[in-house]
Order: sequence, then structure tokens, then C-alpha cells
Amino acid sequence: MIIFSQGPTLHSRIGNSIDWMTRAQFYADAVGVQVAFPWAHENFNKYLKPHSYWLKNQTDAEGWFEKKFHEKLTAVVLSSTSRKIESRYERENNLAAFDWTEIVFEDVSNDILYLTGTVDLSEDRIVKLIKKYPLTICHEPFNFKYRANFLLIGEDYSGVAPCNSLFDQQRDYVKKVAGENVPVGVHIRRGDYIKWQNGAYYYDDAYWCRNVSRLVDDGKSVWVFSNELTDGFSRELGAIGAHVSNESFEIDFVRLMQMHTVYGPPSTFSAKALAVHHQIYGLKKNLVYLPKIS
Repeated sequence: MIIFSQGPTLHSRIGNSIDWMTRAQFYADAVGVQVAFPWAHENFNKYLKPHSYWLKNQTDAEGWFEKKFHEKLTAVVLSSTSRKIESRYERENNLAAFDWTEIVFEDVSNDILYLTGTVDLSEDRIVKLIKKYPLTICHEPFNFKYRANFLLIGEDYSGVAPCNSLFDQQRDYVKKVAGENVPVGVHIRRGDYIKWQNGAYYYDDAYWCRNVSRLVDDGKSVWVFSNELTDGFSRELGAIGAHVSNESFEIDFVRLMQMHTVYGPPSTFSAKALAVHHQIYGLKKNLVYLPKIS
């Protein structure tokens, strides 16, 4: 049994999660182990199909975890337990906090394996260790690596498609609001982008307003997606003629799927929304990355 652990966050990280979840599902099936992802079970249950791969095995995982750690398995408890294991590893190896790039820790006393950092999960040694221990905790799995020839599967999003009722509801809503106009999305992502690539994709309010206004003038039904808008900026975008969608992450993610074109900086949130829609529903959408700011 592999239990995937993820640090608590205010953001959904749905794009990053879908990116690595597709690989991890294939990996687990390939090596023949059960997996559980408590964070997805708690946060994706309104998005995923009821019988999704990522909502299975939770009961088995809860039993293993409680047996080993005498605590109820939740995403927060799992993350806290992960850090305790890391601290123990650091003490035993005379390391400062987080003074490592990866951890492969065999906790013989508890009969568990702990993996985090840039571990290559496809390495024969790691596969043997995972099969050796009844319980493996993989923390922050989006950092893991796989040999290139291990995951020659393309991208399979069948396990992370939205539930039918959510998709149908948001598809109908977008059609109702857009009417005869073509729906296009504008994904305003800022936050840590002020530092990423030296702020090359950090656009100010005026930039976004100009581009939204241009799309509105072109007769498009413009939908703005962001969880980083002030009330004043949101009202300004609405006054221009945009539909500001600031719903839960699963609703915004599925609404993004309905867009004919999405404009914004490089982001897994918008990229994965269109990729999932393309593969599951067979409709090719356009993703336009805005130019860097020099």
C-alpha cells in the first residue's frame, strides 16, 4: 500500500495534482500495489467521478495508517506525520532541517518505507523496497522522477475526468451565459509569479483590462478565472463586460474546459483543464500563453 502525502495548502493544486496523479496511477498498476491519496479523497470528491481510481482504497489505507501510527488518517495528520519522519531522518543523519534532495528511509521499527524529494520511483531498488514494506508513504509526489522509458504511455486522463453531473451542469451554464458568442477564458495567475522567471509573466491590472476589453470588443463571451482578484479589480473587469468566475476550484476548472480558447501565463491549472477535456470529450481547445514582459 502506498499512501500519497501532500502538504496542506490554501490552493487546490488541482493542475499539478492531475499531472502527477496520471503518472502515479500508471506506476501503481505497473508495479502491482494499491494506492491511496487522502488529500484527493477530501478535496476532489466533488470533482471526481464517484468510482474514480483516486477515491478507492481509502478504507484499506486508514486501517494500515491507524495500525502503524495510532491516529486517524487525514491529509493534515498525514502531512504532519511525514514531517516527523523527516525530522527523525535528519537527526539520525546529522542533517539540518531540509538539508537533503531526497529521502529513502526504511523505518524498520514501524515496518514502513518513507520516500520524498527527487526519488526515481522506477528504479529497481525503489520498486523492490515498495514491495518489501506493507506500507509506503510518498510525500510531495509531484517531485518524484521516473525513467523516461518507464512511462511511455502518453497522457491518460481517464482517471481524473470530472463527474458527469458537474460537467453537464457547467457546460449548460456556460452556454446559457455565452449565448451565441464564443466563450473564451482569461486565466489571471499572479501570486508567486512576481518572482517566477523574474516576473516575466506577472501582468498588472491595466494589462489585463486592456486585453479583456479587446476580446469583449471582438464579440467574445469573456470569462475571467482567478482566485487573486481584489473586489475593486473584479468590479472593473465586470464593468468592461467580462464574466468573473470565482467559484470553487472544481467549478472553475470545469468551466475552463468549456472555453474555446484560454489566454494566460503558463499554468497547469488552465493547461490540464483543456487537456482533460480534449482527451475525454474529443474536442480540441486552444491555449494561448501571453508574451513575456521584458
